[in-house]
Amino acid sequence: NRAREGHGVPPLRLSERLSDDAERHTRAMIRRDWLFHTEDLSSVLRPYRWRVSGEVVGCALRLHRLVRAWLSSPEHRSILLDPRFRRVGLGPVATREGRSCGPGLRVWATAILYG
Repeated sequence: NRAREGHGVPPLRLSERLSDDAERHTRAMIRRDWLFHTEDLSSVLRPYRWRVSGEVVGCALRLHRLVRAWLSSPEHRSILLDPRFRRVGLGPVATREGRSCGPGLRVWATAILYG
């Protein structure tokens, strides 16, 4: 939300229920040891009143580094700073499982946004 505030964009409100969905997706990525997007995001968002949606996924040594990487990527940055999005579900998971993100403890995460 600091980045959104710095760009004059309203902050995102956290959805606990959507965060559960995001965490389930993160755990699926860890099990498969691969980063991938939700196959059918519209079905995940069916219980919500939404018009636009977006998703960012990734893994890094620390969560703040992952957020920094997202904000450094034009595609991810445009999603995170999109003023149409009002709600977010966050699903970070710290784990030693999986090798595609590097050895040792890593944070894998999914952020699902809608507006």
